[in-house]
Amino acid sequence: MGMLRRAWFQIHWFIGITAGTVLVVIGLSGATLSFREEIVDALNPGLSHPGAAPGAVALQPPALLAALEAKLDGRRVNALTVFADTGRAARANLAPLPGQARGETRGVDPYTGALLPEQRGDAFFEFVERLHRWLLLPRDDGKAVTGTLAVGLLVLALSGLYLRWPRRPLAWRAWVRLDFGLSGRAFLWNLHAVVGTVALVAYLVSSATGIYWGF
Repeated sequence: MGMLRRAWFQIHWFIGITAGTVLVVIGLSGATLSFREEIVDALNPGLSHPGAAPGAVALQPPALLAALEAKLDGRRVNALTVFADTGRAARANLAPLPGQARGETRGVDPYTGALLPEQRGDAFFEFVERLHRWLLLPRDDGKAVTGTLAVGLLVLALSGLYLRWPRRPLAWRAWVRLDFGLSGRAFLWNLHAVVGTVALVAYLVSSATGIYWGF
């Protein structure tokens, strides 16, 4: 192994056993968040699509925001999420009240702008989102940490690609072939290389978006 290759191997190994451990937490929490709507809907039947009076039409986002703010007595709305699914409840992230450490997320009736009852599961997913985005740290500190970890993921992916580069890069089988004739550490190395190759695009996209949001 040449000196340059040995150096990149050490970098790849070090990032993998340090930042890689935290990146697993970020990845698992992100995967959990991807099923948020389905899980919350299952836990709260009827709240995702509140009933409407005959002939009622869902408000457009600006009108919905205005109707919501009129019912909040000056409380600020940090974000309002609406969905393409007509009649589906919107989701509002509200600023914290005096004495609260953080705000809350509530459903919003798309026809009237009224806040809906709190949904089961929302508190859990708020926790998971803070874990995913900021590792439960204060927001600014958490953004810096997750952004730095995203840089680490980028270096991890690119150094792995360098170490994986085959003699014949245009032969696609060299990239994705598992050699079941190997055993022990040799097979684990081959498995690691193939899985890393298959996941490379996802790693690059995840690191790019993480860097963007972190910095």
